[in-house]
Order: sequence, then C-alpha cells, then structure tokens
Amino acid sequence: MEPLWQGSLQFRTCLSAHARTLAGKPAEAKGTLRAGVRLWTLLLADDMWVAADTRANLAANLDTFVRIGRAFGLEMHAAASPGADSKTLAMMVPAADSRTDQDLRDIQLEDGRTVPFATVVKYLGTMISSDWTDTVAVKTRMDKANGMFAMNKKWLCSKDASALAKARYYETCVLAALLYGAETWRLTKQLRSKLRTFHNMKVRQMAGVTRWHTRRYRIKTEVLEKRLGLQPLDWYLANRSLRWIGHVARMGPERLPARLAFGWVDTKRRSGGQAASLASTTKVHLAVMNLPTNERDWLPLAANPREWWRLINKKPHEALPESRRAAMPGLH
Repeated sequence: MEPLWQGSLQFRTCLSAHARTLAGKPAEAKGTLRAGVRLWTLLLADDMWVAADTRANLAANLDTFVRIGRAFGLEMHAAASPGADSKTLAMMVPAADSRTDQDLRDIQLEDGRTVPFATVVKYLGTMISSDWTDTVAVKTRMDKANGMFAMNKKWLCSKDASALAKARYYETCVLAALLYGAETWRLTKQLRSKLRTFHNMKVRQMAGVTRWHTRRYRIKTEVLEKRLGLQPLDWYLANRSLRWIGHVARMGPERLPARLAFGWVDTKRRSGGQAASLASTTKVHLAVMNLPTNERDWLPLAANPREWWRLINKKPHEALPESRRAAMPGLH
C-alpha cells in the first residue's frame, strides 16, 4: 500500500510511542497531542508505504492515516469517486502458488473516497509488480536509459568526440538511468541477457561499429569496451549491488534491511525450479568479482568497508592510453 500526502510536508507519528508501550516501557510524554494521539517523531511524509496482512487491516490503517493527517492539516490523496484518479494505490501480493480469488475492489474510506488496486506501482522511481518480479522494472529503466542516450546520440556516435568523454557521459548519465534501483533486482538469466544486449549495442554505436563489422572482422565487445574505457555490464551491476549489500551486511541484526536480506522462511521449498532471489543474484555478482559466494566467506570481507571497497572496485578492463586506443582495430 502506498499512501501519498500532498506536498513535501512533515508530520509526527506515534509509532515509536506504541513500540515502547508494546515493549513494556512507558511512552514518553513529549511531542504534540492531536486527535487523542501524542505524536513526536518527525518524518518526511511525501512518499511512503504501509503494509497489511488483510484487506480489512489495510482499510483500517488508511482510515487512521487520514484522521491523523487531517489533525495536522495534511490530506492523503485518494479518488473522489470510483474510477477517478488516485495517487494512493493499493497492491495485493499473493502467496506463492496461490489459487485463491482475491477481492480487488476499490477500498472505501470513511470519508467516502476510494483507493484502487494496481498490479504495477511506481515507488521512489522504481516499478514494483504484484508478481514480485523485476521484468517491468528492467524494461522501464532500459527505456529511460535509451532516452538518455538518444538525447546526445549524434555526439556519442561522432568520430570527432573523444572516447574518454563518451565513456564519462555513458557511465554518468546512461548507466545511471539504466541501473537505478538495480541493487535489489532479482535478475533471471533472461533479464541479465537483455541488459547485456542493451549495453553491447550502445558500445557498438559509440565505437562506430555495426553488427556486420563484428561478424566480418570478428570484433569482440571486449575490444570496443577497452577502446572506450568502459567495463562489461556485469561488472557495473555487481559493483552497484555489492556496494549496497556490503552496507546491509555491516548493519546490526536489529535493523530491518539486514533481517530481510539475510532472513530465512521456515517452510519447504516449492517443487521444480526456484524463482530468482536476492541471494541467488548476489551469488552471481560475487562470482563476477571473483569473490567467494559462501556467506561464511564473504561476510567477514564485507565487515571491513575499506577492504570491501577495494575488492568490488577491481576493474577487468584497465584504461588504455590514447596511443594504444588509436592502434586498436575496427573503430570508425
């Protein structure tokens, strides 16, 4: 569930006080008392989400959000009538292999407004799908990156532009758009292949090499990457993901990201092939960087931030001087 408040405003939440009460500790009498609730922790309430285990609990949570928000002059955006536009969207994520029909009718709020259900939600620039795959997210980022490349395609494909300038623009703008949110992607072989194809195509375009050239003269993408001063796409993916997972690994066990990343579900595995997960994707990234894939081996390495940074920033393609770049074949 993703309730959106109108405007970048701040409000106070009572969640911390409730947590202290549940832990057997008295809630501190500080903050502001509104609508019978004492609120004292400042949060930025511009883009947020809440989770619920049932439809009834989700509706109750939303009504509570609306009441508390109005007490502080805030309004949660919702549809004025069924079928109208709503920035607040609900999403139902079914259990694995669930065949139960779910009630996906719009949620009715106390004030008469409604919150519709969606199968794809954009949250903080990332597309989240109800099937819990990253197919839509990867396609969206590829479209964004393609648009970023097209903005300066004439210059990027020009033989007069320096290879170093092309590489800097490609890494700073195109790859940044392509790999936004890639730290938590669960990549299948098909998605990884699509990303490689996109990267290889852009490398050929910047190098002035067509598919006919690559077949006729047997030019490898590795040769073109070295000429431009770029790295393979798998390296960029692994670098971003392992940098983030290193931060998570250094978190304490009480932190929610660490608990979600390294937790286990106490249930049997499904029969047949297993869906891609963060753990399986991380193992592929570790193998790309020639690091051990067993958690007992790489977690101690990640505990040292300086050493971890050194390990994940080893580049397979070293930058070549201009004299050697000019001598390499098949470019313009």
